[in-house]
Amino acid sequence: MYSTDLNIIAGISDFRLIEDVTKLRALEPKHVRFSDITPNRYGIRTDKAFERFIASIDKCFLKFKNDDHQQLFLSAFKENEKIISTEGVLFFHLAINDRLFSELTINIFIKMYDSGREIILPDNFLEHLIYLRSSQPTVSKWSDSTIQLLASKYLTLLRKLGFLEGKLIKKIRPIYWNDPTLVYFVYLIKAVDIETVNFLKTPYFPLLFMDKDTFVKRIKDIAKTGIFGITSLGYDLRFDMKYSYKEIVNAINQHYRSKI
Repeated sequence: MYSTDLNIIAGISDFRLIEDVTKLRALEPKHVRFSDITPNRYGIRTDKAFERFIASIDKCFLKFKNDDHQQLFLSAFKENEKIISTEGVLFFHLAINDRLFSELTINIFIKMYDSGREIILPDNFLEHLIYLRSSQPTVSKWSDSTIQLLASKYLTLLRKLGFLEGKLIKKIRPIYWNDPTLVYFVYLIKAVDIETVNFLKTPYFPLLFMDKDTFVKRIKDIAKTGIFGITSLGYDLRFDMKYSYKEIVNAINQHYRSKI
């Protein structure tokens, strides 16, 4: 189902709000109150605005396909020593949980990135949004202004995640995941996509922003550390996970702490 939640997420002025809400959820899965996290720190002035942000955070980030997925996301904020990219974790989970964000990213943004495009505009996404309105019942009532706002807010969200630079004219920045983040992504994809045996065929692979040859080369180097095992034959890549999903973030911290 499509939603306009990315408009609300893009409107969060300080993404530390997402981190703090997640940490509270990790400690106790309760309703987060206005008084729990000092909303003024994030420029939130009313209960109504706060509840709107919390509802969208819950739908976009705190929705899980299984227990392993939940463990990986919560531990990325509870245990991560900033070795794993926080922006990368938010980006990947948003792509997993929000269908619209995933489609705009995989079908349009990543293709533009791969083609070497430098300048990106809201108009680049309007055609897809208009197509959705004509073909999807849940989107049919979206107004022109809603679609235009979604296209604009999508770019705002990418900028806040560090993928774009500039406010009026937005330029695509080079995207590179460090080794700890790449290890995390491998475990994350294995947790949420339990059916795909050949990792290179997972539908989430484009979110890594690299071609298959580059990925395989980097993974072979990382595998030498023993953090996972691999079996590779041509374009068939399979993983042997050495750590549980509960352990992996701490294992990443311990392995890379002195190397970053």
